[in-house]
Amino acid sequence: MSTRSAVAYIRVSTVEQDEETQIREISDWAERRGINIVRWYIDKISGALNMEKRPMLRRLINDVPLMNPRPVFFLTYDISRLARSIEEFFKILHIIENELNLVFIPVKDLSMFNISPELRPVMRALLATFAALERELIRRRVHDSMVRARRDGKIVNIVERLERENPSMLIELCRDYSTGTPLRTIARRRGLSYYAVWRIVNTYCRKNMNTRTCTRCGHRMVLEDRSIIDMGDRVRIREVYYCRNCGNRIEIEV
Repeated sequence: MSTRSAVAYIRVSTVEQDEETQIREISDWAERRGINIVRWYIDKISGALNMEKRPMLRRLINDVPLMNPRPVFFLTYDISRLARSIEEFFKILHIIENELNLVFIPVKDLSMFNISPELRPVMRALLATFAALERELIRRRVHDSMVRARRDGKIVNIVERLERENPSMLIELCRDYSTGTPLRTIARRRGLSYYAVWRIVNTYCRKNMNTRTCTRCGHRMVLEDRSIIDMGDRVRIREVYYCRNCGNRIEIEV
């Protein structure tokens, strides 16, 4: 069995399409240490999404046990590429280290792991916490930008427009959603974009429904977390719902 081979995992968000920086850094790091990267896996998806929604990460997990010889290292750019939530990070890390028996190496964060074994789990937890904090700061910046754009008239609120022009469509759309119809199917039927349907469901339908329905499989979702968001002039409630059937998670602000 080779002791110097690795698989490499890259993740870039949908707004950060260039994966070349991560590939170059990982390639240079591995080459200097004589490590052969036998396969690359690249997800172009948000770090906020869980493992079940990352096709290339799932493929990596399925491929490694079948590889001969088995790779030894799991290389990635930094910890935030793996996950931006603490819970999801340690879930994936457990699979990498304990089920796949790979050595996890975030090449940009590796210097922080050169500490005693007793302190290494603490450092991992701290880095995962910083990644989660970064995700929240990004979410807030995007939210503030959207608020300014709506205030300046650059973005039209689809719900408010339909309430004025076609309220019956809102009722019919919510009825479709409550029966478990996928959002993309609803969008095609109504001649709307997927994002417009997503906004209607999150800001209108769910306020008028007693239960939360999974947007992916139509099953009932359960409340996983509730927190307060202080926006200065008002306070909003952030709720996270989880689907036990397919693992889907959604975040709602009410």
